Amino acid sequence: RFNGVRRMLDEQGLTTADVSAHALALQTRFQTALDDGEVGRLSEATVINPVVGTGPRARFLALKHEDAQAWRARLLEANVVTDVRDDTIRFGFGLYQDMEDVERLISVCDRLF
Repeated sequence: RFNGVRRMLDEQGLTTADVSAHALALQTRFQTALDDGEVGRLSEATVINPVVGTGPRARFLALKHEDAQAWRARLLEANVVTDVRDDTIRFGFGLYQDMEDVERLISVCDRLF
């Protein structure tokens, strides 16, 4: 499967750096929404791994808050899939998403929280 995906990316002219830059742009937009209070109560959470600098990083934002489990449940009801571990909810960003997806996520979070 890995080799098949790599072939597809090569055929599309996409490098790992391209994929990382795309994910970083999506993460940065979501982090800005958090900072600006565009996502309701999610803005109360502590961002464990904020976007800072240009070094390598995970392709998700992890938010720590006592309501993380409840937030994940509400998001799942709205067909938004996240990962949660104890008091930390993680929002992943990848090649299969675009900026419109992030804007929809921001809107859903603002409506739910």
